Amino acid sequence: MVRRMLCPLVDHFIAVSSDLEQWLVESVGAEPARVSQIANGVDSVQFHPRLGPAAAVGPPGFMHDGVFVIGSVGRMDDAGNPTTLVEAFLRLIASPHPAHQKLRLLLVGDGPARAECQALLHRAGAAGRAWLPGARVDVAQLLRAMDLFVLPAIAEDRSNTILQAMASGLPVVASAVGGNTELVHPGFTGILVPPMSTELLAAAIADYCRIPEMATRHGARARSQVIARHSMPAMARDYLAVYDALTRGATADGLRQVR
Repeated sequence: MVRRMLCPLVDHFIAVSSDLEQWLVESVGAEPARVSQIANGVDSVQFHPRLGPAAAVGPPGFMHDGVFVIGSVGRMDDAGNPTTLVEAFLRLIASPHPAHQKLRLLLVGDGPARAECQALLHRAGAAGRAWLPGARVDVAQLLRAMDLFVLPAIAEDRSNTILQAMASGLPVVASAVGGNTELVHPGFTGILVPPMSTELLAAAIADYCRIPEMATRHGARARSQVIARHSMPAMARDYLAVYDALTRGATADGLRQVR
């Protein structure tokens, strides 16, 4: 209601995803000509692929040669849905497939679901194969310790963590919700799965741990996509283009710009 009331006072809106652009037009009442979509950018210098062996992060025994690290970064709550990822991980390591015995799980972030995830892992006797370090400031380094990034969230506008993972050269398995569908290209940079589907999430992860060459290939493509479309210079260029167009037609009252 507040958005609709303020709409006449706003000269131009910028949405970070097509979902938000559609919402501004259909729910808020913004004129389509007054809405631009500009994707978030990511620092592709800070977030870059690892240049050698993965760093020995985590507690003793968590990392060793040959492991395949599934990782996620984000708020650990109902919307983030980390328990579905834990359940998929437990399903995989219970399988007799030899590739699954190399799996490790790294969940970065904090929230009310963190204790539940830890309890699930302890009950399954898998706590030693997972690391839940809580909120961290060294996310870029931890991403470089991962082999696959997974985002099981049930709602997402435009995930910066997906972009950071892609910039780090990681393939992405994500729920097919919100802006995720615009960032992850199935069969090219990752795999999209229905939200809350433990079985399909486990199957997507299994594809990458069984075929590490595919993970490497999709991760390289993800990095290239970020450089071409989601780098900080690309985002700044797109914003400047909108500002230039608006200021050329601005009235003497000045430009009222909100995001």
